[in-house]
Amino acid sequence: MKVIFLWIAIEHTARTKKVDLAMESMIGRHYSIEALLNRKLLVCKLDQKAINADIFMDWMTSRLLPKAPDNSVFILDHASFDQRKDMKEAIISAG
Repeated sequence: MKVIFLWIAIEHTARTKKVDLAMESMIGRHYSIEALLNRKLLVCKLDQKAINADIFMDWMTSRLLPKAPDNSVFILDHASFDQRKDMKEAIISAG
């Protein structure tokens, strides 16, 4: 059995005096969903939009579940949408 830790984080990037144009769009608040397996990053998503249930579900089914080993156990943070029935069904059907 493999244990995969999942969480959603909010990160803030401070504006500095020396900011190149490529970094200009990255200043502000950023949201991430991350999955760790054996203390290593398995898959993540970075976004400037808040993570909601639909974004999480899309990330989980398209990015996480295809990379998760069979018989994995997922430990989720306390996001309000972690208990959705369709999320549980997707995890179970993925094996």
